[in-house]
Amino acid sequence: MTRMAATRDGYGQALLDLADNPKVVVLEADLGKSTKSLHFRKAHPERTVSCGIGEQNMLLVGAGMAASGYIPFASTFAIFTERAFEQMRNGVARPNLAVHLCGSHGGTHTGTDGSSAQSIEDLAVFRTLPNVVVLHPCDDVSTRELTKQLASTTSPSYMRTARNKTPVMYDDAEDGTIVIGKGIELKGGTDVAIIACGVMVSESIKAAQA
Repeated sequence: MTRMAATRDGYGQALLDLADNPKVVVLEADLGKSTKSLHFRKAHPERTVSCGIGEQNMLLVGAGMAASGYIPFASTFAIFTERAFEQMRNGVARPNLAVHLCGSHGGTHTGTDGSSAQSIEDLAVFRTLPNVVVLHPCDDVSTRELTKQLASTTSPSYMRTARNKTPVMYDDAEDGTIVIGKGIELKGGTDVAIIACGVMVSESIKAAQA
């Protein structure tokens, strides 16, 4: 039976994996329980900054930390990251400061929360910014691996994660398979090419097998 997990869980685990690096710090906007950064906060409260309901402030605090040599990971709901677009653009992206922003609960997975809580444009919005690496991993394994790789990059990033559990695609992936900026062929064929990211990867596999 295929294991099911949420990508946000991979993000939370990756932060713990990175805790051995004293330069890694975590920023929250009152949603650590939902984004899963709370695990890092519980283990390392002295390296966690709670910015309250202030996403704009959180991004600029992260920018200051990055400029001071730290590696900040900031998270909130994907829909709320858009409130901080100006700060991400002018305070992070243009000066090319390595602030790593995670938008959880992205896409339409929020369902009954209503359309106002569904961020469907976040990936496109952050792709317009210079220097920003945009990631949308498909399972907890790839989320965990990509988040860890971000700590070694020198550019800012935006990663979308999800609340809902989806099939895990990479439990048996070999080392070096999951790399920032690299595509992976999950199923070969000659009829049509389906290119997908995020939660649509498992749906694309279903379509290919139909």
